[in-house]
Amino acid sequence: MTTVYGVTFIGARAQIEKQLKDRKDIPGEECWAAASYVAKLVCRSVIYEITTYQTSYRLSRALVIYLVAQTASRRGSISAPASSPNQFQVTGLQRPWKPKRDGD
Repeated sequence: MTTVYGVTFIGARAQIEKQLKDRKDIPGEECWAAASYVAKLVCRSVIYEITTYQTSYRLSRALVIYLVAQTASRRGSISAPASSPNQFQVTGLQRPWKPKRDGD
């Protein structure tokens, strides 16, 4: 069963039913029910694998974006490390920078 191009429940059931009939282990009248059960399990596992992969891929991309954003925010326009005014120690004569408010 090829899952690269996608698999439908009906296609999976038909393929599994054909293989069960070829084996002759299960009586013909029970092949459809058995194939339906196995196809349901196959489709669930395929969906689980796809969503697990997508989740891990999205988390890894989010981590890369976060790390790039953190690195970019620490650098100035010439790619030299930049620092915020809050990083310096304030002496008695200095005041930390405060943004202006609308009423000031």
